[in-house]
Amino acid sequence: MHRIAIRLHNQLKLVVLRCLSLARRLTLGRYGIAILTQSENGLLLVPTSDVMVGRRLCFSGRYDPELLHYLLARCGPTSRVLFVGAHVGAFAIPTAKKVRRVVAVEANPATFELLQRNVVLNHLQNVEIYNFAAGNKNGDVNFLASGLNSGGSGIQMGEWNEWAYMYDKPKTIQVQMKRLDDVFPADIFDLIVMDIEGSEALALQGMKALVERTNGLIVEVFEHHLRCIARINNEEFLSLAASYFDEAFILAEKPRSGEAFCSGPYPKSSFSEMMLECSRRGMANVMFLKKVVQ
Repeated sequence: MHRIAIRLHNQLKLVVLRCLSLARRLTLGRYGIAILTQSENGLLLVPTSDVMVGRRLCFSGRYDPELLHYLLARCGPTSRVLFVGAHVGAFAIPTAKKVRRVVAVEANPATFELLQRNVVLNHLQNVEIYNFAAGNKNGDVNFLASGLNSGGSGIQMGEWNEWAYMYDKPKTIQVQMKRLDDVFPADIFDLIVMDIEGSEALALQGMKALVERTNGLIVEVFEHHLRCIARINNEEFLSLAASYFDEAFILAEKPRSGEAFCSGPYPKSSFSEMMLECSRRGMANVMFLKKVVQ
């Protein structure tokens, strides 16, 4: 009975989202592919059909402000930041206005085109952008490009046939996948930010040298993605990154009023407990940090 109720709720939510997306496209016309938003995140073009990131930027004028403010607080004028899964640049664009260098990797060709234009719209000269999927090998892979939630697009792997991923009938396309260590063999980034819808483990396998050289890694930990897409457990995930860092913090996903956005530090000896807490929450971002010796 509980599963039936969840299924009905999800189907009702899908109907509402489809209606919102259709209304936006009908209002703007069949040839309108993007909406220009003036937001706290910058001057950003977002897909007309997107009712997740795009809708929040259009109606709220902001996207994940707590995470953005936390990210900017970790950066300075000499910082070099790598975004893996940059989408249209809601984090990369405002970060580039504060730091020395931003490198943004985005696999989805449609959102990559908007990312290109958003860099120009914001008159940024310190941003390098790349159109490929980060992974553990070099070659072509199948990629599911979502319309309703363009930020939810990702490499086709694991249990992608589940309703949770196929609800809006994403297009299957081919994109290039590359190992980040091969693309950036000598680069050093002070901070790496990664959100790539379940393929984080694949990317981490192909960027061990980059992770070893960075001081901080912010990565999305979505329990359902780990289990159903990456098909790995908490300890297997930790084995890809934990050895390089000394402490970690849980960053709340859409924190409620009065809820602390950032947890207290988890020392390396408590990383397993930290992952269990992430699993309990369902979705969170984790900030892995090295203790920099002065």
